[in-house]
Amino acid sequence: MKVKNDRLVAFNKNYILESADKLFVAQGLNNTSMDQIAREAKLTKPTLYAYFKDKDEIYSTLVFDFMKNVLDIINYRKSYPFFDMAFHEIGEELLALALKYPLYFDGMVGYLNVEIEKDNTPQIYRDIYLVGNEINEALFILVKMGKETGEISTDKDEDMLIFFLWGAIIGIIKMCLSRNENIKDKKELLHFSWARLLQSCK
Repeated sequence: MKVKNDRLVAFNKNYILESADKLFVAQGLNNTSMDQIAREAKLTKPTLYAYFKDKDEIYSTLVFDFMKNVLDIINYRKSYPFFDMAFHEIGEELLALALKYPLYFDGMVGYLNVEIEKDNTPQIYRDIYLVGNEINEALFILVKMGKETGEISTDKDEDMLIFFLWGAIIGIIKMCLSRNENIKDKKELLHFSWARLLQSCK
């Protein structure tokens, strides 16, 4: 019975998230209400609130799912023989993911520095914080690989490199997400920028 109930809970949660995502994309986060999400998910409001306490928790869960996808993208490249190859592909896939889900990309950037020390911090924020740490750890492994292959100078501080490279890639992708008509080829801009970033690390 418990297994059946767990499956029902998971099914309903996923359906709520899919319904909310559809509304967030169509009309924006601020213009979407819990009433609308309940109607889209074909649930009563009490049932909706039994799964999520408010709209922010729903949005944060979608951001968390986005970040898990980012982590998978990075982890898949940890076995690559060269840092340059790995980071090029990470940048490309992250750009594609951000173009598809710009709302959750923005959420990831904003949520990476969530503090979890307070007792009343919602669990989803703690989950976001932890997956953010996992992303940093995966990047650390890649940077270490870059030093071992000679693509990155061994006298560079690894923590500083992660902040520099990841922050730069995030900034480039944010620029690609903007409505800047001067950016004709987003992927080309990413490659151009990455080549110069890598050069600065040697």
